[in-house]
Amino acid sequence: MKMRLFVTALILIAITYTTLNFTRIGLESPEYTVVQQDDDFEIREYQSFFVAATAMDNPDPMEGNSFMRLFGYISGENEDGEKIAMTTPVLRTEASGTQQMGFVVPQNVVDGGIPASTGEKVDIVNISGGRFAAYRFSGAWDEERFDAAKHQLLAWTATQGLQVLGSPMLANYDPPITPSFLKRNEVLVRIQ
Repeated sequence: MKMRLFVTALILIAITYTTLNFTRIGLESPEYTVVQQDDDFEIREYQSFFVAATAMDNPDPMEGNSFMRLFGYISGENEDGEKIAMTTPVLRTEASGTQQMGFVVPQNVVDGGIPASTGEKVDIVNISGGRFAAYRFSGAWDEERFDAAKHQLLAWTATQGLQVLGSPMLANYDPPITPSFLKRNEVLVRIQ
């Protein structure tokens, strides 16, 4: 009986360890301070951070080559041949009418000098620090859910009398294998 409990405990520990390696836990994210919280809405003060970004070929992030270009960059397709740790969130932004996907560059890579991409169409973009409004929601990454969340965030900012600067961006914190109801997603928009 004791041996069966011991084996069961070891199996549960192994499953937990494996699961944690495929989630956002332990991954670096941009630093911020919460200034105000209202249920699923927050006002945050972010430090500047860098993103390896590429144009999205398709609004569905699982379609097209955007993710694989970024994955290539962090896997060594850069001028240093350096493998770069995965971070959270994966960002979807809009710049000059073009949808982009981006991976946050870890701080140790920023401190050591961010290598340029040797692959195609990956640029390093500085997201300047400042104040952002955020709305957190769960579920799969799809256009309909993103639009609904974006409208909720913009409606909330209006009721708070906040001036929005620029377009909202989508932040996804979990890998595709994470069950939808456990996924952490956010819509962020810079505010005055």
